[in-house]
Amino acid sequence: MSIKTSKLRVAPLRGMDQRWQVNPNQAFEIVDMTWSDQDSWTQAGGYDHIVRDYVPSDWNGTGDNSSFTTQDVVTETQGAGGDNVVTQATASISFTSSTVTDPYVNTGSEAPINTYNQESDCPISLHWFAQHNGGLQWLMYETSGGKLRYFNGSRAPLAPWTDVYFVDGKPFNGTNFPRKVVETPWEGTQFATFAARLYLVNGFNRPLVFDGRKATEAGFSQPPDIVTADFQNIDNFAFIAKASLLGLGTASSDTSGTLSTFRYRISFVNERGQESPLSDPREKSVTAKRISKATSGTSETNCLLTLDIPIGPVGTVARRIYRTQNVRDTSGDLRTKTFGSEFFFHSEIQDNITETIIDGKKDSFLGSLVDELDFGVFPQQASMIALFKGRTFVAGENDNIVRFSRPNFPEMFPPDNQLDLSDTSGSRITALYASKNSLVAFKDRGIYLIKGDTTEGFFAQTLTRDIGCLAPSSVREVPGLGLMFLASDGIYVLEGALENTGTRTAVVKISTPIRDLIREINFSAVENCRSLIYHRDREYWLCVPIKGQQRATRLLKFSYEVGAWSFMDNMPMKDITETEDHRGYAFFAGGYTDSADGPKGLFLYSRGFLSKGGYYTFETKYETCDIPFGSVYENFNPVRVQSRVIGYGNNDLRLNFTTNRELTQAYESDKTSKQKRPLEDLNISTYGTTTWGGGSKYAQHRPIYTRFDISTMHKGPVNEVRFKFTPSSGRIELLEFQVEARIGSRRNVVNLTEKMGGTITR
Repeated sequence: MSIKTSKLRVAPLRGMDQRWQVNPNQAFEIVDMTWSDQDSWTQAGGYDHIVRDYVPSDWNGTGDNSSFTTQDVVTETQGAGGDNVVTQATASISFTSSTVTDPYVNTGSEAPINTYNQESDCPISLHWFAQHNGGLQWLMYETSGGKLRYFNGSRAPLAPWTDVYFVDGKPFNGTNFPRKVVETPWEGTQFATFAARLYLVNGFNRPLVFDGRKATEAGFSQPPDIVTADFQNIDNFAFIAKASLLGLGTASSDTSGTLSTFRYRISFVNERGQESPLSDPREKSVTAKRISKATSGTSETNCLLTLDIPIGPVGTVARRIYRTQNVRDTSGDLRTKTFGSEFFFHSEIQDNITETIIDGKKDSFLGSLVDELDFGVFPQQASMIALFKGRTFVAGENDNIVRFSRPNFPEMFPPDNQLDLSDTSGSRITALYASKNSLVAFKDRGIYLIKGDTTEGFFAQTLTRDIGCLAPSSVREVPGLGLMFLASDGIYVLEGALENTGTRTAVVKISTPIRDLIREINFSAVENCRSLIYHRDREYWLCVPIKGQQRATRLLKFSYEVGAWSFMDNMPMKDITETEDHRGYAFFAGGYTDSADGPKGLFLYSRGFLSKGGYYTFETKYETCDIPFGSVYENFNPVRVQSRVIGYGNNDLRLNFTTNRELTQAYESDKTSKQKRPLEDLNISTYGTTTWGGGSKYAQHRPIYTRFDISTMHKGPVNEVRFKFTPSSGRIELLEFQVEARIGSRRNVVNLTEKMGGTITR
């Protein structure tokens, strides 16, 4: 008697879920694959160096030179005397042309190399930014040798980079202004873009700003030195007509001998209009002198001061002078203390060279009153930076204080512009991220929303003190979902409008389906984690260190359109960035200092690469969850698996399986099946056998079924089965699969006497 089979169709396929009991369309592991908008799982991209390999011998010389002569150059000269005679002179110019052998063709036995593998150091940080709506683009990076560079493809393949130069003309080449390199786990340099300028902070080096041409110090690290002033008698100015000084002076026309006391302060200004704090005030007493005019015999009181102005640091383009009014009254007595502390704009020296000026300006000619609380130094130990509502917010100076700048002055930090988040003494600020109408400040255990505006001021409100962020570079805003970040026990998402709009603001754990992967993360080195929103595949990437390693090599991927998890190994990312234009390229900095160990240099991620930098091959795998057929008390016997895939020709699709959650697979070698329809289109070229340019007809990609006949007779009673699909060449796109199995027994037990016509039974 034949036993009928039952069919289980599993579609659509979803992401990883490593819990004990899940739906059949969930997977136990999805490796080196990505979810496609065709509602399928397909092979993920690979990576390769950002520049191609070359053969050194092809660049040892300039090749063969050949000379040629241009056509004659004719010069015409008008004749003398105004006649129409024209004199012509003929000359010829010789040029030299050079032919260089194609550097990408290996003409001998020498193996190609890559320029990044020849470097003694490797990139450790990476950031992309653009100016003029993408017309100018930079891929900035730092190296393990303390260098600051940007990628320059015009110099490929030998040295495709250019050192960034400081404003004094010295390059960041590892010797001049070496960038800090920390060997222990570290979040690295943080970048932020404001007004087409790139700001860099790391907590060790002085903050920098790169404008596309050079790098300068962000803001000022300290106030200027004091201004010294000396009284000058007008008779001392013999080289100037004394009459030109009559009517000038800081004192009023009053009785001769009246004392005039002034106080001065100055500030430095850089080329971006950012101003330093004011110098300490210094007062100077002077005596007015009566000078007689030669024309009328009348006299006026004049008081002139010589000011010694300090020179500003490199990058200073101007200095502003502030002065009090005469702090003495007409009787020579000091006025109130408050009056002597009010400084008014005096003048601006539009250079950083002049060291001495003469002050002869009357009080009535002074400018507006200045408030010293509007100025402040750029926090030198800031390791985190974010831009929010026209201000720069920084943190990380070994305290729990968030400091912010003046509006539209991102390098000036008034001392009162700060928010103290030290409500928990054992928790530090780990990340700042601007989202929606709030700036989110993360701590080890705690999340705070910084809100407000320029007119009402800023304030911080506590969202939670139970969940926090451990990896500063893990925070990313996932479209349509919220802020994703790595906490102490998994990956969370901060969802909601972050406002009182009726939409719930909540922190939700999203990594529950991949608990086993989370447990393998080395949480002692999570500062090395790096993240990215890869818009091309609509994925959130988080590269983490695993199993005691400090290097971040495992890439956790979350397809946010369907809420599906997958992962990739052998992805050594020291840092990662994406171009913010229509191309959406993903670049990352290889994390190995020794090229023999693995990828090193700058790499591009793309579906077009069929390996991982040439160092690792794909381990593409879709492994289903443990699928039961019916009741837990029933056994079944799977007999056939049919997978629906996109036909990739003669590339084999392989299948193996385990039963009852055993560790060993059912077969020692995988079963294979061609990814093409049998007995159809035999004359059409298929993937793997096609040669381009041969005039052949190419097969169209289309969904097909591949069949695998299997048996579990040697495994005993089967309660659950887990299937593993792997391609032989890395090419696969899996839409669904169908399993046929014999379930239970369909025998009807009948008494023999009843069958033979009898009526008596025992």
